Amino acid sequence: MKALKISRIVTVGCFVWVLVQVLPLTTALGSDFKPPDVVVLTAPGSTTAASYVTGTALFGPIGKKTDVTFNIVPRASSHAGTVYMKQGKAQFGITNGSAAYQGVSGISDYKPMGPQSLRLVWRGGDVIMGFMARGDSGIKKWPDVKGRRVATYKAYPGTHVFMEEGLAFANLTWDDVIPTEAGSFGKGGRAVIDGAVDVAITSIFGSLTYELAASPHGLSILPMPASDTAGWARLHEVMGSMYPITYTDGPGASKEGPVATMAHDREIVAYDWTDEQLVYWLTKQIAESYDDFKDKHKVLVQWTVEHALRSETWAIPWHEGSVKYFKTAGVWTAEHEAKQRKLLAKFPHRMTK
Repeated sequence: MKALKISRIVTVGCFVWVLVQVLPLTTALGSDFKPPDVVVLTAPGSTTAASYVTGTALFGPIGKKTDVTFNIVPRASSHAGTVYMKQGKAQFGITNGSAAYQGVSGISDYKPMGPQSLRLVWRGGDVIMGFMARGDSGIKKWPDVKGRRVATYKAYPGTHVFMEEGLAFANLTWDDVIPTEAGSFGKGGRAVIDGAVDVAITSIFGSLTYELAASPHGLSILPMPASDTAGWARLHEVMGSMYPITYTDGPGASKEGPVATMAHDREIVAYDWTDEQLVYWLTKQIAESYDDFKDKHKVLVQWTVEHALRSETWAIPWHEGSVKYFKTAGVWTAEHEAKQRKLLAKFPHRMTK
């Protein structure tokens, strides 16, 4: 009888242990949860733009695996995509770290809307940016920019703020340079190639950067080393989404001549009022489908859990659904929690429907 009693205790104990182990999985995603047949995401630009192409490469395999249709809707800009989400026409947006930061801050394009309660659902690979000049312009470092023609983008506040970041890093103001209207992001790079502007913001791996590097003029990318902590502090006073990065394989750089510049991430965002279980489900699909999508596009190699949770580089809060998944998976640390609480305090707006 005593042996039977002990056996029952052991059996009950084992059952409780198993229940504790599986309970987070069943409570985070309720047993009755079923994803919608169609999930809608927005992406800035056209169907040939980087966000759209990355999104289709990412969600194609996930859609096949889950039998869910992922409809990616191109919008004119990340801001236009946010408006589309706010109207309830899309659950998620594919954007970049700077646009998301502008959204939660209510600055630049988002100023008329005010701060938005956007939350991270995932963070992808580094999108490397920089400030380009002609290689034969004599502009090799930031002091050389003084008195030169620097691109402005008055009709595109979200692009113009990049130039503000660069000047802040250099401890320069618009009074120290010759502000020169360049138009759109792409037109700014073209203006540098054509000699109409001396310095403009660029995507390091964009076609215009390669074009200038291959031209007789050559390419100069203004250095932004991580060791210049004062410069980075000034930059982050303008906007806190960029982080230092060094590349050795790309235009203007080599292993012998690395280039220190800045980057932000490709990101998937949702409003804080987006269904928590749906966000949990989507985060889980991306986290656990890496082997299915990593070879579909070269940038997706970086779309790992480890990259997503690099706490030193994310700049807006995570959605509670994503946090629950990371906690369930055992990868959410005390450091992540502290960073999350800090950002929630910095961006306190909630339920901005």
